[in-house]
Amino acid sequence: MRNTIENSGWRQEPVLNIQQRKIRSEETVMDPKMCASKAADVAVGIIHILSQNYGTHNLASNIAPLEESIRGGQIKAFLKIDQNLSPVACAALVKINDEEVELGRAACVKGANGGNGQLMVEAFNQWEEGELFPESKILRAEVRTAKSTKEVPGGQATQAICLRKIGFVPTAMAPMFHHGIPDRQEIFLLASILRDKNMINLQKQIPSSIGDDLEKESFNIFWKKFFGEEAEFVEAEKGEIKSNFEAKVLGPFVELRETRGRSRAEEVVNPFFEEGGRFALARVSLERPTEVVAAQSVELKKMGFRLAGFEPVIRNGEISIDILFGKLSKEGKEVMVLPSFTEGVFSHREEEILIQNSIQWRQN
Repeated sequence: MRNTIENSGWRQEPVLNIQQRKIRSEETVMDPKMCASKAADVAVGIIHILSQNYGTHNLASNIAPLEESIRGGQIKAFLKIDQNLSPVACAALVKINDEEVELGRAACVKGANGGNGQLMVEAFNQWEEGELFPESKILRAEVRTAKSTKEVPGGQATQAICLRKIGFVPTAMAPMFHHGIPDRQEIFLLASILRDKNMINLQKQIPSSIGDDLEKESFNIFWKKFFGEEAEFVEAEKGEIKSNFEAKVLGPFVELRETRGRSRAEEVVNPFFEEGGRFALARVSLERPTEVVAAQSVELKKMGFRLAGFEPVIRNGEISIDILFGKLSKEGKEVMVLPSFTEGVFSHREEEILIQNSIQWRQN
């Protein structure tokens, strides 16, 4: 088996003995069952498409883990191939855990018919109808906002597909990932869909200490879109509460969570940045008492974190909320580009607030 994109390429062999669904006479869509049966070829094809779009993608060039996940069902892949059996578009549902799934790995070859997000919509439909990952409760998406360059396409089409056509609701925004030539640090929207819309019923006070006025304005944009009402900010005394965080490197960024032990977050974050890492993400659970959330946010601010938004999570079968904070490395600030939004997602006033808040990411 060939394990790298450099020495493999797409195998030009017929796809035999599988039930194919024709989209047009010269195009075929391979569904997750077909993709699992051809996992090695599909993994090479997906990385080929992503590399065509972004240069070095977060999946890197090693296809072995991707192949294993496709074969094992942790990734439900969709692949469009042309009449020459060359891959031209892809998308996938990726299992995060038993209750959360991500819709991603989506791109098409430049100049090819990507189907206007057809594979993403098909993946979403199969998730919504319970055909794929029926036990999961949350579908997530990381939505690009960058302008297009000569080398890398922009994120406007993805915004239109995810946020308008499919109906993902944005809940946070941060400069989380980088790619392309030249290398750029890009701002992404984090967005979610709940399978059971009746779960959206949360009344929780939020300490004002989570951010400055501009950060809280941005936070409130996302809160109102998701919950249909304004966030309730309150003053909360943190007293003598001490908040400790532990950090773990998870792929392209490092993630911080509360710990009862000694705080060792900076012992992980600082070396991570020194070795070329760009972004750190911290989670603060709103299930904690308000004064504890206040103390945690103050502690993160001292470490240089900014408020990014929030994300719905499932705990004990019920919806909960993690407030998200982020920290961008010095190198990331130097190459960070501002977001560009497609029409019909945010109002002009909301766009202005989000742009102003984005500027602060590369200044502070």
